[in-house]
Amino acid sequence: MRPWRRFWSRTFDTAIFWGATAIFASPLQTLLPAGLSVEERVGVFILATFFAAVWIVMPVANGLVCGTNGFTLGKLLFGVRIVDRNGRPIGIVRSIAREYRVLFDGLGLQLFWPIIPLHRLALAQEDLWRTQTTRWDSYVNVCLYRDR
Repeated sequence: MRPWRRFWSRTFDTAIFWGATAIFASPLQTLLPAGLSVEERVGVFILATFFAAVWIVMPVANGLVCGTNGFTLGKLLFGVRIVDRNGRPIGIVRSIAREYRVLFDGLGLQLFWPIIPLHRLALAQEDLWRTQTTRWDSYVNVCLYRDR
């Protein structure tokens, strides 16, 4: 499996996720304390939304979709399927565990973006070229199939 297919499928999924997050989370700004200035409200809201979305919602959402179907929209678009050794979707629990391994091992928790994530992705690409798998895929014992 070529690393760029994996990279662009995740990038596409992330872009869709952030668009949905912006739409659905915007009304939550009204729950912030009234005494904050506009700049403080926006800053607190963006920071809280970012961490909740990246560390909680996105791994679970991707895990649910990928665990039941074997792909997300980005993976479908780029011809990537995540399945077990028998060619079936890996299930929700394994898929969520895989997503958290991607977040930790592959993206460095998205901290100090883009420095740490790019460094972690470069290490993952090296692993992929050398062993034909990544830490997060071997952790949950999955196969990646290229549909096209």
